[in-house]
Amino acid sequence: MKHVKLCDDDNASQPVEFAVTSSVGRRRRPVLKAFGQAIERARKQSKGGDGREFTQGQLAERVSEILAEDKLRSTGQSYIARIESGSISDPDPEILRGISKATGVPYLELVGDLVANKYSIDKDLLFPLYLEPKLFKDMPDWEKQIGHDELWIVTHDYKDGTLQRFRDAICTVLERGGKCTFFLGTAAYERFDDFRLRLLAEIGKPKEDLCLLAVLVSRDQIGHTYVFANPTSTRARDTSDRAAEGYMMLANEHGKRIVGLKMSDDDISSKVDVLFKLRNKAIQLLDKSGSSNVARLR
Repeated sequence: MKHVKLCDDDNASQPVEFAVTSSVGRRRRPVLKAFGQAIERARKQSKGGDGREFTQGQLAERVSEILAEDKLRSTGQSYIARIESGSISDPDPEILRGISKATGVPYLELVGDLVANKYSIDKDLLFPLYLEPKLFKDMPDWEKQIGHDELWIVTHDYKDGTLQRFRDAICTVLERGGKCTFFLGTAAYERFDDFRLRLLAEIGKPKEDLCLLAVLVSRDQIGHTYVFANPTSTRARDTSDRAAEGYMMLANEHGKRIVGLKMSDDDISSKVDVLFKLRNKAIQLLDKSGSSNVARLR
């Protein structure tokens, strides 16, 4: 806004001040049509109590219920409509999280749609956001969650055993009767007995009662570092309704693992097929040695 002084005709000595507003240089907010369409697709893929797709009003109501759980301000149908029309370029993060929970579309996927549209970025460059990344520090909570009855940890050099939170996750799975298999490189495999003893001391159960197995593999067989939950559910003979899940861990330039990317069902199945054969060979060797818990490991 600029202030301009003009002279009054009746009194030239008394200038009159006017406020002049200019629209020159003012940037228009972008219309995020593609992002709005992504929200609309998410809404229409969701079903209400009547089995029909959510209306904008129903989605707003469900999001408000989710927000109320955290004592956050509710939203309305008009806000959802404005998002879908693309007129809101900076949606409230909490409302976006609510939409994610209400529709089942991962929050980071919605963020990826927003960023790609708002800043004209090719979505292929944002693909990690669509793979439901999980921070390395959060992996123990995922590993020990209810329903994970079997864990496979695949790494050339397993150092996580020195971290209490990771040991606690393994202990939790073993204590409730689950199985844990480690696919390790030579150095980590040779140290595994020390790790096993630490677990036994923390759990307080006899060695024979734990379904814990280490499999020696080469670096070529491992490739990246992986963590699988319920991996054998990918096998045809498995009759359980547990879904296999897997994360491929990525490291920074210093070799420190920082984030895991969720693997597709096909990628999990392909990797598990190779590891399953290696695991069976290791179990056969244990069987020949007369190990008492081979049957439980199968």
